[in-house]
Amino acid sequence: PPWRRRGTGVVLLAEWFVRDFGTRNSRPRRVLRDWAREQFRQHSFPGKVRELKAVVELATVLADG
Repeated sequence: PPWRRRGTGVVLLAEWFVRDFGTRNSRPRRVLRDWAREQFRQHSFPGKVRELKAVVELATVLADG
């Protein structure tokens, strides 16, 4: 189903990608902040799951804290 019909599923998946990326790459534990969760909920994400994963991994690498 399209992301707009998945509700909070996109947030749960993004959080899982953050944890998984950190574990696989021996990086410090990261979490999505409330404002990031809200952005995922509001954004009409046009992509597929693998595109969401790429966006989350890039954000994890570029994050300050």
